[in-house]
Amino acid sequence: MNGITHVAMVDDHNLVRKGLVSLVNSFPDYKVVLEAAHGGELLALLPEAPPIDIAIVDLNMPFMDGFATITALHE
Repeated sequence: MNGITHVAMVDDHNLVRKGLVSLVNSFPDYKVVLEAAHGGELLALLPEAPPIDIAIVDLNMPFMDGFATITALHE
């Protein structure tokens, strides 16, 4: 693999999100470059973030759930 894979982590449970970030960052070719508590926050932060290669998204979140978030990312 060439370079670092940029990951976005989206989960409304802070402790779960931090644990997953730590796990992903423990792999040498992966780095979480964006963390968000819900889809709306993710979409607001995307313009300032480096390009995202992978998004790990909780499906059950307030404000904008994972299904709506994934749909918005796809569009």
